[in-house]
Amino acid sequence: GNLESLSVTNSKPEQWFERFRMFAETNNLFEVVPEGETAEIRVQITAANTKNTQLLLTYVDGNMYSLIKSLCSPDNPTTRTMDQIRTAVCDHINPKANKPTQRYVFAETRQLHGQSVNEFLAKLREIAEDCEFEHYESRMLDQFIAGMKSDKMKQKLLCTDNLTLNVAIRKAVAEEQSIKE
Repeated sequence: GNLESLSVTNSKPEQWFERFRMFAETNNLFEVVPEGETAEIRVQITAANTKNTQLLLTYVDGNMYSLIKSLCSPDNPTTRTMDQIRTAVCDHINPKANKPTQRYVFAETRQLHGQSVNEFLAKLREIAEDCEFEHYESRMLDQFIAGMKSDKMKQKLLCTDNLTLNVAIRKAVAEEQSIKE
């Protein structure tokens, strides 16, 4: 398979790095990083990390390479591990929002006019990624219902005993489909 280059316009670099790792592992492109504490093994570890970083750098476009060089400065990017580069790039492109801010955004999220139930749910899940909820399923269920645009559907769901997120999703999608037909 092919993997597109990572560019500075990619708003989800975390996903690209996940795909790059899968691509490289599937195609046996990575150097095996040995384990151990001897001086000889540390040299082998450094060499393997350097080759793996060089492989990564061949899959980024010119603008991204320039960004990586500036993020690693004054060091050469090949002196960094792939994980160090991934962290630097992801933190630069998508700085981590603080938890209260993300939770506020989550709580204020409403289904938009013309937005399907599944699109609304995907948006909620995307925002919830950075919220670090202790009770993810119950928070998702609460906001799914609260943010839903159909008052009729909200009432149906609120009257359902032992409602779970999956049941709420199935009911809302079924209702949406019946309205379309």
